[in-house]
Amino acid sequence: MRERISLDGTWDFIFEPASADSAGPDSGWRAIQVPGAWQTQLDDLRERTGVAVYRRRFDCPAAWAGAAACLHFGAVDYWAEVWLNGARLGEHEGGYLPIELEAGAWLRPGETNELRVRVVDPGDDAERFPDMPFSEIPHGKQSWYGHVGGLWQSVWIERRAAQHLRALRVVPEPASGRVAVRLALAGPAGAGLTARLRISRSADEAAAVAELALPPGQIEFYSVLVVPEPQWWSPEHPNLYQLEVTLLEQGQAVDTLAQSFGFRTIEARAGALFLNGERLYLRGALDQDYYPGTFYSSPSSDALESQLRQAKHLGLNCLRCHIKLADPAYLDAADRLGLLIWAELPSWRRFGPGTAARARDTLAGMLARDGHHPSVFAWTIINEGWGLDLVGDERHRAWLKDTYLWLKALDPTRLVVDNSACEPNFHLQTDLDDFHYYAALPDHRQRWDRFVAAYAARPAWTFSPAGDAVRTGREPLLVSEFGNWGLPDVAGLLEPDGREPWWFETGMEWGDGAVYPHGVLRRARVWGLERVFGSFAKLAAATQWQQFAALKYEIETMRRQPAISGYVITEFTDVHWECNGLLDFRRQPKAFHDRFARINADTVILPEWKRTAYWSGETIAVTLAVAHVARPDLAGARLGWRLGEARGELPLPAAAGGQVSTAARLRVKAPVLDTPRLASLELELLSAGGDRLAANDLALSLFPRPAPPPPAAPLWAGSGRLAGRLAALGYQMAASPGEARLQVTERLSAEQLADVRAGARVLLLAGMPGALGPGLPHLRLQRREGTIWAGDWASSFAWVRRDGPWVRLPGGPLLDFAFDRVIPDLIIQGLTPEDFEQRVPAGLFVGWVHKPVGLIAAQPYGRGVVVICTF
Repeated sequence: MRERISLDGTWDFIFEPASADSAGPDSGWRAIQVPGAWQTQLDDLRERTGVAVYRRRFDCPAAWAGAAACLHFGAVDYWAEVWLNGARLGEHEGGYLPIELEAGAWLRPGETNELRVRVVDPGDDAERFPDMPFSEIPHGKQSWYGHVGGLWQSVWIERRAAQHLRALRVVPEPASGRVAVRLALAGPAGAGLTARLRISRSADEAAAVAELALPPGQIEFYSVLVVPEPQWWSPEHPNLYQLEVTLLEQGQAVDTLAQSFGFRTIEARAGALFLNGERLYLRGALDQDYYPGTFYSSPSSDALESQLRQAKHLGLNCLRCHIKLADPAYLDAADRLGLLIWAELPSWRRFGPGTAARARDTLAGMLARDGHHPSVFAWTIINEGWGLDLVGDERHRAWLKDTYLWLKALDPTRLVVDNSACEPNFHLQTDLDDFHYYAALPDHRQRWDRFVAAYAARPAWTFSPAGDAVRTGREPLLVSEFGNWGLPDVAGLLEPDGREPWWFETGMEWGDGAVYPHGVLRRARVWGLERVFGSFAKLAAATQWQQFAALKYEIETMRRQPAISGYVITEFTDVHWECNGLLDFRRQPKAFHDRFARINADTVILPEWKRTAYWSGETIAVTLAVAHVARPDLAGARLGWRLGEARGELPLPAAAGGQVSTAARLRVKAPVLDTPRLASLELELLSAGGDRLAANDLALSLFPRPAPPPPAAPLWAGSGRLAGRLAALGYQMAASPGEARLQVTERLSAEQLADVRAGARVLLLAGMPGALGPGLPHLRLQRREGTIWAGDWASSFAWVRRDGPWVRLPGGPLLDFAFDRVIPDLIIQGLTPEDFEQRVPAGLFVGWVHKPVGLIAAQPYGRGVVVICTF
């Protein structure tokens, strides 16, 4: 009954025309693809906002004569004005929601029609865009990754009956099987108009049917159907139903509209999450929902489904679609495959005069468009306080509380988050007490431990300190952002001709330049890292395994806290210049893809340790626990372990769902070794019947007992404390610097520098920025704390070249958890690429191989040499 003509494909496009009508056939039109933002398609407009006109000619079948027709745009960013055959159909503001315009009266059936769309993608120029400056409109991450202007979702025109269904709203009640249906017509009902309602799980089997008489003169109608024994929707069992409404005039069908839905409940109570009445542990990832080359515009439905299958393979049960409305096809795929979606309102930068209305209009539109999706379980109003001054402005706080209550009343079937918080912002009133925290691991392991312990105790600082918060103390706790970087293998991102993709040129303005991808292969080569790692591909793989180790530790730490109900990893995929994804930007798996679900699961074995490096024969001490949500039953389960030839089992005390069961402390002797090596403590949880329920491992670095230093010329130390320490380690100490083969000091003095000029060798154990003294002025010692080298957001990677004195260290060049207590807080700046060729055996870089600095560096001076060590 409905017939559609797709208007996707090649359109004519002109940027900054004098007017929509003055752009004639020879005035600069060029081709552009719809859907798609102009910034992603036209090199000269990559970073341009402004005004553009789109033009498309299409043929309309003669059979459409006299019919009602609707022109539909999935979404246009940001403001659109539409003409058909010279007639102005209307305008629309808002970059994320659908546009529907009646077009039948202006169509020319049997002829070629011309459609023009004038689009404004505003910047912050107050003279040009006084009514909708970019800073005050919902725009999400466009201020991070790049603007999205134009027709970025599909366009089509649809023939309908003059009287047709305009909207459906479905609200299922799982406990009773009741399905409340609201429908709206295009105009007041006439005589003899009825609606046939049919709910089914398959095309040939109806679960419920009803006939609804539509009284003349009314536009909106309400009905209730009952589905007997409804099958509930969940990630494990994504059962979907379809409501089909057929409109009949005098018994003849004139229009049909269908909508899918699912039966499910979501609750936040008693400090925990419950899906369909059962305990839910949220295992989520932040999804920016950006795509290489197209930004906002989704690829095919098959590609969307493929990436969501990858999410499930990784053990995820949730994606937090970050401050952006997803394409409806994304939510359809999540419904079908069984992934929970945490949806968010796009953010703005400044709370201007029209921002409040725009925000609520967008939220209401999100609910109207997406409210039938069972996958969508939560809405977020703002993220990290962006666009509001929560700390300083009580009016902003009041608006946020009011908006929470308004949205909660509008949709009581979902959770609502007022502000997904991080320091220094906070919550006002919310269903989830979520918080964000980033720490570089292994460097800042203890900082992460302190945060998790403090957060699990439900601290006061997650809510407003101004006395205006409404807090029950029973809101579930979720760490809704955390993560670490793992660089992609650039070879998999290059264009077919070997060039970098154009989006490698983004990110220069962020993170003090440390997140700029362009030139990464050259930097790795120039700074000697290809020699350290063997190739860039091996460097990238090493960072990915470090990303896995960091996430593994962070997840295990959170799972030991029963008060925490879940987490959201930053992030599902890399995006532009951020490389903290579980997949790269092209949705290619990272090195740990097939192992990640072992730690990202409902049931996880949790090894707790103080250190992972041990001498031969030393007792390895690990506390083992199991975090478990609800099923399967762990009664009689056994926790098995194996280290080399040693193995055993530990009983597992019973624990209720959502709790942590702690087994006995495991103590096992490290094997006797001749050479250092890596070892793995393998862990396995077996059911009473012998089935494997979970597995994990702990990487250990094992070393033979140190032999006494070989006889050699004596050392001289610059302090009595240092001399005593060296003597205790077995080194022979000299009485004066002149008698020593090597001088060891914690601060380089002018006298020592003079000795170096004369040929002495000095080892500087630098523990403070002033340790260089007045010498070597081209070098600087800098603390990492508070700088880009701290690596808590764009990760830093510390490495040691595994040759020379370090050839026997087990593992790869990157410093792993075996080094977590000695990774330096001090870095050596001022070193050149030539220094890194031979004189820097240990160093550190940030992000896309930026800011390379030394951790150990040899500096020839006169006839001698100074070796600076910051470990």
